[in-house]
Amino acid sequence: MATVTSSFIIILIAVTSANFPGTTPKVPTMPVSRSSSASAIDDKEFVMKAADASLLEIKAAEVASKTTSNPEIKSFAAAMIKDHGMANGELMAIAKKKSMTPRSNLSTASEQKLKSLSSKSGVDFDKAYAEAMVRDHQEAVELFKSEATNGKDAELKQWAEEKLPTLEHHLSMAQKLVEAPANSIK
Repeated sequence: MATVTSSFIIILIAVTSANFPGTTPKVPTMPVSRSSSASAIDDKEFVMKAADASLLEIKAAEVASKTTSNPEIKSFAAAMIKDHGMANGELMAIAKKKSMTPRSNLSTASEQKLKSLSSKSGVDFDKAYAEAMVRDHQEAVELFKSEATNGKDAELKQWAEEKLPTLEHHLSMAQKLVEAPANSIK
């Protein structure tokens, strides 16, 4: 839609300029999004959302490691704790250099997700955890793609771009958990 709108505006400006030689067309003041996959957010909002997502992954993985008896879920949870723990530490260091203070606890929405997940057990927990990890990593991939493409801070853009392959790998791993045979988690 934004591409169609911006194309229309460009054509309108060109037609207006052609019909009235010597006049300078006014540039539209409405910002046009350059991202086709996710709307751009500012760097500070990216830091806040990335920190919250990382904390949720860690806390959900901690619950999973205590709750599940499924070895695939346990292995995935251990990878989430390790990878998101490292990433969160890196993000905190970058944020500190930029005088940003990301939250050190979960947002209300993430707290509710964790509470819902924690209320489950057995196969129901395993299924809910795997499905939540797919959704959460899809959102994280979009968030990081947006920052890598649209971020203003070069260091945050580079960091987001460097983390994308790991997040995409996590997404793939989570999808495999959801697609696991019936005797595993379904």
